[in-house]
Amino acid sequence: MHYSAAVADSWKEQLLLNIVKSRFADAPAFLEVSSVVSGYSLETGVSVGGQFSPQSLRGDTFAAGGVSGKFTDRPTISYSPMTGERFARSLITPVPLEALMFVLQGGTPADFFLGLTTQSIEGCDNLRMFAGQFQPADPRFTRLLQLFRVLQQSNVTESAVTKGQDGVEVWIQFHPAGQGLVEQVAEVKTQLGIPQELDRVRVVFGTLDPNPESVAIRTRSLMQILNTLGAGV
Repeated sequence: MHYSAAVADSWKEQLLLNIVKSRFADAPAFLEVSSVVSGYSLETGVSVGGQFSPQSLRGDTFAAGGVSGKFTDRPTISYSPMTGERFARSLITPVPLEALMFVLQGGTPADFFLGLTTQSIEGCDNLRMFAGQFQPADPRFTRLLQLFRVLQQSNVTESAVTKGQDGVEVWIQFHPAGQGLVEQVAEVKTQLGIPQELDRVRVVFGTLDPNPESVAIRTRSLMQILNTLGAGV
């Protein structure tokens, strides 16, 4: 339990530090746990002693015994810096679309997660940092996040990740909506340019896709996420 807490705390501390660093245009640095070693040692000892003194000599006659024990715990957690090509790719590579959908399937609120990790959805831009200044989000983007949250809570939308001929394919499925949600589903399809009769669309990486059967989502990289969070510090 203590090892798990120590590793978790170290990740939270360095993530917070890098958010603050990005606020002041400082280069981020990450450490990863390379090994966790727990060394235990137990030492025991028994001692017996005494003294015999005849009556003709001055002294005492006695016997003595003793037991001793020592337990030592030496925890060792080793960290190594992330450097090189792996580190650069982890900072500048956008979040994969399949990872985005997996997190949403896990129940993470759509408005929070999409607002943090996406740069644009079908031409609707999220807020972003440019030349040290905030550019506000497109009102349509904010409205889309609100609608996605409502439909997610009502289980009207579902994401699917499949393996196709061209690699991994990401899909969004619209289930039949109950009373009171038909208008929200229709509004989402209108905002994304999806035909109303279509209930399954493919998600592709990009800013805008002219294909009415596809929705373009442009995700952020880890560096963009840190800069956005750091701008609020």
